[in-house]
Amino acid sequence: MAARGFLQIAPGRRLALNGVEWTVEDVHGQLGRLVLVDGGGHTETRSFRWLINHADLRLLPATEAPGRPAPVSRQPRTLADLTEDQVERARLRAAHVLEAETGFREGHPARALPGEPRPAYDPDRTTLTQRRYAKAAEMKAMPRPEAVRLGLQHLSFRTLERLSGLAGRPTHQGRQHRATQRTPRPRP
Repeated sequence: MAARGFLQIAPGRRLALNGVEWTVEDVHGQLGRLVLVDGGGHTETRSFRWLINHADLRLLPATEAPGRPAPVSRQPRTLADLTEDQVERARLRAAHVLEAETGFREGHPARALPGEPRPAYDPDRTTLTQRRYAKAAEMKAMPRPEAVRLGLQHLSFRTLERLSGLAGRPTHQGRQHRATQRTPRPRP
């Protein structure tokens, strides 16, 4: 394969497969598929995996087609790129993670929803580790179709730890953060 390293695929990108020139017409990133069109107008839908593993893939120099941006230009990703359902699922996933981390689905006591914090997530009575284990148990008990729809079917204690590291809170091989090692205080 002539193409090595980072393979940038966007609508308008030209490539050759087995000596035939194709143009990427559309990219369906969520499905892992792209639509290719040849010079004669014939279209084919293929997977990214198929394209990346193609033995005779050659990237052709980019030429700007009228009305189409150059393939190397990118606009930033925004919430506007998602459907309403995708935005709602992302918000629900974030709320679950925030509840495990902070005790509140909105991420802060000042934005507490009615009934928050729930007993298993009360930051005054539970440690971060206890909240993570409670959230993992809650996800395990969630009906499978709902968990799959939200993308939470594999949410575990370890996943919550990793997500915390991505948010800038380092975890050190299972050791709790200093703030989570305190003894829970009883509420008046």
